Amino acid sequence: MKRFPGGVALLLLLLCGVGCGSKYDVVPVSGVITLDGQPLADATVSTQPAATPDNPNPGPGSYAHTDAEGRFALGLQTEKVQAGAIPGTHRVYISRKGEQRESSNDEVARSDLSDLPRQYWDGSLTFEIPPGGTDAMNFDLVGRKGRR
Repeated sequence: MKRFPGGVALLLLLLCGVGCGSKYDVVPVSGVITLDGQPLADATVSTQPAATPDNPNPGPGSYAHTDAEGRFALGLQTEKVQAGAIPGTHRVYISRKGEQRESSNDEVARSDLSDLPRQYWDGSLTFEIPPGGTDAMNFDLVGRKGRR
């Protein structure tokens, strides 16, 4: 078996890291979230591209935190955060900052703690990110107190 000198092996790894790495078409995405007509500050917004039969692994999701006015701009979750998101249909998860999206069976307890109804944090929301990006990924949420 032929061995490569350490420097050559390292060079091959670096080249593969640059040339073999996944490249994603990322577009700018921003918006505003309100809750009962008021800006939803300090919320976490995360998205995950929806898999399809033609593309079972569409790529990494994106995330952001809202500011005091409910505004956010998504960033792609990769080794190096990249502004934007992958175009296509995404599942959207919105939660208060500090509340974590959980896959546990303790959703009843969690729903009692959050003033955000379940459909906002369980992945029921979807949003279509167009190929050119958007600055209108807006959500007007209705909280438990806003329901009649």
